[in-house]
Amino acid sequence: MFLLYVSRLDFPCVFSLLTGKTTDVYQQLFSELECHAERLNMKFEPRHVISDFEISSIKAFKQK
Repeated sequence: MFLLYVSRLDFPCVFSLLTGKTTDVYQQLFSELECHAERLNMKFEPRHVISDFEISSIKAFKQK
């Protein structure tokens, strides 16, 4: 889940059901989000990510 922060409030903006918990799967998710943001003339540059402490998601996020 990714949250959008607006005026001290967090709003969920992305929920994803993934096929696995590997770093590659999380990297693919981030790539898809970047593509969608680009299509909307936006940038995917999250300052904070809330995770359930999956080591793979943390690795993938740090690689971005």
